[in-house]
Amino acid sequence: MAAERPSSATMTTLPARHDNRYQLMHELGRGSYGVVFKAWDTHARRFVAIKRNDHPFDHFGSAVRVLREITFLRLLKSHENIVTLTDICAPGSADECGTVYLVFECMTTDLHRLLNSPRQVASLTTEHVRFIMFQLLRALAFMHARKVLHRDLKPSNILINNTCEVRLCDFGLSRAFVESSQTDFVFWTDYVATRWYRAPELILQFSANYEAGIDIWAAGCVFGELLTRGRPMFPGQSFVHQVELMVVTLGKPPTSVTQRAEPRIRSLMQQLPEPALSHERECTARDMRVRRLQSHFSVCCGAGNDSPGVELKDNDAIDLLAGMLDWNPSARITALDALRHPYFSSIYRREYEPVLVQPICRSECMFENLTHLAQLRTAYLTELVKHYHPQLGPVLLPSPAADAADKGAHEQEFRRRLRLVSQAERLRAMFKLAGSATHVTPLHDSLPDPKI
Repeated sequence: MAAERPSSATMTTLPARHDNRYQLMHELGRGSYGVVFKAWDTHARRFVAIKRNDHPFDHFGSAVRVLREITFLRLLKSHENIVTLTDICAPGSADECGTVYLVFECMTTDLHRLLNSPRQVASLTTEHVRFIMFQLLRALAFMHARKVLHRDLKPSNILINNTCEVRLCDFGLSRAFVESSQTDFVFWTDYVATRWYRAPELILQFSANYEAGIDIWAAGCVFGELLTRGRPMFPGQSFVHQVELMVVTLGKPPTSVTQRAEPRIRSLMQQLPEPALSHERECTARDMRVRRLQSHFSVCCGAGNDSPGVELKDNDAIDLLAGMLDWNPSARITALDALRHPYFSSIYRREYEPVLVQPICRSECMFENLTHLAQLRTAYLTELVKHYHPQLGPVLLPSPAADAADKGAHEQEFRRRLRLVSQAERLRAMFKLAGSATHVTPLHDSLPDPKI
């Protein structure tokens, strides 16, 4: 059934003669990329979220990030736990790419906001945590089967609605398992915003050829945060502090890991103290991590602590977490094996696993090897025309043989036939109007629903 149309008093809109498809309502969030607004889609008659990327083609990194997001979301759109990119608003001409507007399905909130809302986190049950993690691991299993890494997994990139459905979003840092003449390893390890969820192979810098294990580690950090109802596993304030917290919680990494780290990092690891556990020598490495994690949760969720906490008797949850937080990426549990773990026995079905999934084609990622902004802009317009607005090909991608007069004639003809300005121009005007309006804090439904 179509969603009920919101009242006109809540919208920022333009005169009716412009035939606006999207009508902005209120801001949902903002970040370094720009701003996200909730909007009403007058064609599909449903709510959507419009993400405005400001000046992406002024900087190489921003341009690549936009291309990664739209490319990987198209390639992964068949999975129900990955957010759907429904539209890219077309500019009026190839020269008007100053702002990019991406239109997504609208979800109620994200996991970061849920875990930081006392009212919402109080309603989070053990079964909700299990269901959220199961969906997240389903998304990762599908992505890894298609040879795609997310690389920026954190609670704010996990969307959720009031029926506890999960969507993984923000694929701007994603990469495929394909060789490239370029590497952004140094850029990634210096990316401070997601330090808390960064795998040890990135922090210790002992492997530039990281693979699916980095997403599993991040998912493990999210799992621990869910179990403790909002307490981050490793909230490091610096590189050194991050490593210290990991050692205190998990114990020191094995020699096979430390000997591959840089000399200065290896020296740091040797200097860090390691709290001892009784009968530790009698444990396997996995059992030792289980015991250390149980000790960690006992401290942060023990008696007298106001955290809802984890049920410490749930050995399956702690065992799964220990498998996800293995220092050695090659020994870390895979997303597919995690789905088959006894922790999910009550909801696991074989049909939930990815079936006949093929790795993405290498040619889909050739934009990673482009070296000029003009080339990236052309790649973006090609993606937009080929998959979203094929009728605008003559305007946005004129043939090399076409001269300026031909291009102008094509553009004038399209404008005459459609008799409206480009959707990007309309959104630009609406965002300008919304920017001067009073900010509205979005009101979320009580999450999650008691029945899932």
